[in-house]
Amino acid sequence: MAEEMNIYQKLAKVRKQVEVIQRNKSGYGYKYVSEDEILAKVSGFIKKQ
Repeated sequence: MAEEMNIYQKLAKVRKQVEVIQRNKSGYGYKYVSEDEILAKVSGFIKKQ
C-alpha cells in the first residue's frame, strides 16, 4: 500500500531529492530560474515516483 502524505510532505520529499537550481534569467529588475530549468530538474524525480 502506498504511503499517505499531504502536499507539504510530498514537497519536502521532492525538495530533498532535487539539487539546488541557480537563477539563470533576469528581467524587470529580478533574477529568476526559468520554467524550463525547473521542469527539467523536478520532472526527472517525479517520474521515478
